[in-house]
Amino acid sequence: MQIKILACVVTYNRLSLLKKCIAAIQNQTLKPNSILVVNNGSSDGTLEWLENQKDLISIHQENCGGAGGFHTAIEYGINHNYDWLWLMDDDGIPEKNALEELCKHVNQNVSALNSLVVTKENPNLLSFGLPVLNSRGFPKLRFSIKEVTQLKKLSKDGKTYPLGSFFNGTLIKREGVLQVGNINKNFFIWGDEFEFALRLNRYAPVLTVLSSLHYHPAPNLNPPLWKLYYGLRNSIYINRNFLNFSLLRNLKNCIVFFPKFFNYKGGFKVYLKAIVDGRLGKLEERI
Repeated sequence: MQIKILACVVTYNRLSLLKKCIAAIQNQTLKPNSILVVNNGSSDGTLEWLENQKDLISIHQENCGGAGGFHTAIEYGINHNYDWLWLMDDDGIPEKNALEELCKHVNQNVSALNSLVVTKENPNLLSFGLPVLNSRGFPKLRFSIKEVTQLKKLSKDGKTYPLGSFFNGTLIKREGVLQVGNINKNFFIWGDEFEFALRLNRYAPVLTVLSSLHYHPAPNLNPPLWKLYYGLRNSIYINRNFLNFSLLRNLKNCIVFFPKFFNYKGGFKVYLKAIVDGRLGKLEERI
């Protein structure tokens, strides 16, 4: 089966990492038909470098966050009739056969296929935890899976796991986007990928392919205040609109986030704003 694939990378002021990511895409055992880079207003020479890369498609826009960047990438792919869109941030590196392994699971019964996202230093450590799901497909109220060995034990077929760490080697089907819509740009950053995955999963299953590896650094445990705002606000919105036991989930998140905000002057005010904006669905707010 011949399918048309667009690889999409969103970048912001990380030219050295972008170059490594692009090289990894170009050296895949199964190559995408085209490579698109969405430049979110970089000021580090990214624009000039991209303009000299004749084998890349590039779009330059103001910084709309990761959500705005991937929204633009998906919109381009849909408008140019690509069958599948392979999405990733600039700080990730797909293993040489990552796309080939994903494509082995391409069929009409899935909406998205995600690589297994691990750290380069410890390939048994997931860069981002994945939830344990209940029989209805909801994440259980427990801490997430952190190790690949544990994830494989919970895999029903030994090859895949439901859900995935989106925008880290994520292969999305065109029809899925047409059914559920594009990414919500108003999330800006943190949470847009999970909300989008949940919407796609309602249309058709989202799976992580255990044989497809994508290397990504572990998240910063001390993120800046503005990122904390989006993380808490967006999680509250998602819990209220998509998941069961939303009050318990939000209480848990508020407790986890609470000490992080107090690392910053004025953090309590931002903490309260994140809670209020998330409950009211004021995703257009920016800090």
